[in-house]
Amino acid sequence: RFKVASGNKYFTVADDVLFNKDKTELLYYPNAKKGSLYTVKKTVDTIKYNAFAYNKYLENITIKNGVKNIGFNAFEYSNIKCVTIPGSVSAIGGGMFKGCGKLKNVECNADISSITPGMFYGCSALKTFKIPESVTEIMEFAFMGCRELDVKIGKNISRISSIDAFYNAAVSFEVDKDNGFYKSINGVLYSKDGTKLEYYPYKKAGAYVMPDEVMEINHNTFLDNTSITGITLSNNIKEFDMYSLYGCTSLERLVFPAGIENIIAGNRELSRSGYGLKSLKEIYVPESNTNYKIYEGCLYSAGYKKLYIVPASCDTLVINGNTEEIADGIVCQNNFKEIKIPDSNQYYTVKDNVLYDKTITKIIIFPGKLKTYNVPATVKDVSVLLNDFCTDEEDEGFVKYDNMAYSLESITTDAGNNYFKAENGVLYNKDMTE
Repeated sequence: RFKVASGNKYFTVADDVLFNKDKTELLYYPNAKKGSLYTVKKTVDTIKYNAFAYNKYLENITIKNGVKNIGFNAFEYSNIKCVTIPGSVSAIGGGMFKGCGKLKNVECNADISSITPGMFYGCSALKTFKIPESVTEIMEFAFMGCRELDVKIGKNISRISSIDAFYNAAVSFEVDKDNGFYKSINGVLYSKDGTKLEYYPYKKAGAYVMPDEVMEINHNTFLDNTSITGITLSNNIKEFDMYSLYGCTSLERLVFPAGIENIIAGNRELSRSGYGLKSLKEIYVPESNTNYKIYEGCLYSAGYKKLYIVPASCDTLVINGNTEEIADGIVCQNNFKEIKIPDSNQYYTVKDNVLYDKTITKIIIFPGKLKTYNVPATVKDVSVLLNDFCTDEEDEGFVKYDNMAYSLESITTDAGNNYFKAENGVLYNKDMTE
């Protein structure tokens, strides 16, 4: 609670809540104040930033007509469930309901032109929200994480930010038929002319066949979507960044078009675990494509010079004899029991099912199923074994990503190795100081 000395000229208190002297500004509602209901006084025209933030007891707030301004993060990380916002409100700060994970119902009649940045960020329980007719713009992070939301885009909305406005959000999208900028097909959001895929709903399960009109994809369209099981790209997609599929853990099938010219994959931060595609079983590229080929289920550049992606379903990795480069982070799920490559390959070799560079000085890929390992005399780089990027104690599947030696029980070394020494199955540097 708050108390204010009787002689204070600037502040006053009502029901333990702090206001300015004439009660036109609600400054702060104590975050430990108990009580599930609260009605904002008629005298208030401004609710200041963070005013109701972090309160764990308040569930239902009614804001009386007369309030004009609501500050940024006004209700963030509170346990609020229901809010009524009157038509007198003309300004709302960003992040107003940020992190309000229990928020289910917002009745908003505010006369605002935009859904401000992060306004409903992380409102994972929000199911319906009627966007006011006055709104023309949905800004960045506005509905990020609103996974249960049925989105209805009104006729006056002319701009939706491509920066995570609906990242990790939405059950479906519906667009007013009179909207001149956007449209929806089967719950998926597109530009009006259909040439750009704007957002794909987080909760939309099953396989997706992209319409051939699509020429451009919002980079965050599929990011961390755990519902989608298949993607067939439009015939007009010429370039595709594999990172845009990061975290699509249920994706089983990925189909590229015949005209694909550039697949961006590997050698990128956070790509080391095969983009989190732990269910990927099939990658398809038409035989007529001149830039990419499939060999033993894996994606290669034309001529098999570069290995790009190894599906999660692969338990025996067979590498083409022409391969010169293996990109980082290409292994979707390391379930390998063995690795094979022709002896004729000039860049890589296999010894006891471990893939090395040709001189056997560096481990390139270590089979996840291998239980024992002897370090050859020539090996000086075992960094693959030390890669702890993918260890997550709360996710049993995640530790199997990448090149992790997750089944390894014991290590030995050749006596002639000048860099390492093993004792009782444990690996040390040569002088055993590490």
